[in-house]
Parts: sequence; C-alpha cells; structure tokens
Amino acid sequence: MSRARQACPDVEGFTLVEIMVVVVVMGILLAIAIPSFLATKGNAYDASAGSNATNVLTTEKAYFVNNGEFIDAGSAHNGAKLDNQLPWGANGVPTVTGTVTAQVGTATAPFAETTGPGGSGSVLLVEDYSTSGRCFYIEDDEAANPSTLGYAESSGGCVPDSKVTFGAPASGSAGANIVPSGTITAGDWYKGF
Repeated sequence: MSRARQACPDVEGFTLVEIMVVVVVMGILLAIAIPSFLATKGNAYDASAGSNATNVLTTEKAYFVNNGEFIDAGSAHNGAKLDNQLPWGANGVPTVTGTVTAQVGTATAPFAETTGPGGSGSVLLVEDYSTSGRCFYIEDDEAANPSTLGYAESSGGCVPDSKVTFGAPASGSAGANIVPSGTITAGDWYKGF
C-alpha cells in the first residue's frame, strides 16, 4: 500500500467509513422526507376531491335555482351536461378513486335515492372518492324548512347511501347536521372551500 501511495502521491479518495457515513445520513434524510412527501400527496388528493365535491354542489344549486329540483349526475347520466370538466364516476356510490357523483333522493335520515339514475328531486347527496382513499360527502336538503346543508367524510372508500344519515343542524355550524354512522365522521373539511 505504501508503494502505491509513493507511486501516485496525488491520488486521493474516500475511505469505506466515510462512504458508509454518507450512506447512513442519506438514509436518515430519506426516512424523514418520504413520509412527509406522501402526506403532502395525500393532502393534495383530498383537497382536489373536496374542491370537486364543492364544484358539483355549486353546479347542482344553479340547476336547482333554474329548474326547482336537483338532477342525478354521474358518468352515465347528466354529468357532462352539468359540468364536463369534473371527473364523474358511475351513477351511485363511487367505487373508482378520483371520481365524484351526485345522487338525488327524497329522504335524509338515512339518505334514500328513490329517483334512480338520471332522476330528479329536492335532496342532494354528493360523494367524492379521493385518490387517497377517503370519501367526502355533501348533503343539501332543499325540502327541509329551512333548507339544510351538511358535510362529512369517511376513510376506506365511500359507504352505501343507506348508511349516510343526516340530522338537525347544530347551532352555529352549517354542516354539523351530519350524524356519524359507521365509519363516517363529521368533519371540518368543507369549511375550507
């Protein structure tokens, strides 16, 4: 080894210990950065889903003002008619992540879709299935006096309509009228939109 150093005195390099220290430091930094990145990515998916659900509500409200009723909307019925820029899912409970549907019914406790695909009515249930796996709900009951607006969320996908239950609004909180049922929890996500 000393001969090699004498033959090439200007050659320098890293020792194995120095390289291992660099690898360990990079591993620690990655262990910190990856979960943060994944959390940020999930939050972005949820924000997109919440925005889409709010856009559906706005579009449906405009339709209600003009026609006196909400309209059932999804990829098979009326979705493109209401807003062709939204990622409509098949009518009914969304089963594909990143999609939104608008179901119409006549009851809110629990929600009952009595009009069928493409029908109309005065009670609206918007469900948006985020790519992160969470589902966001908005309920608007224009038949109630006064009308009620509620929102909730669940993890692990969207639940069947019959498990989405709404009650009387709590004082001072538009949207606190959603009664948790099963994995659904009343959430504050809607207040950010």
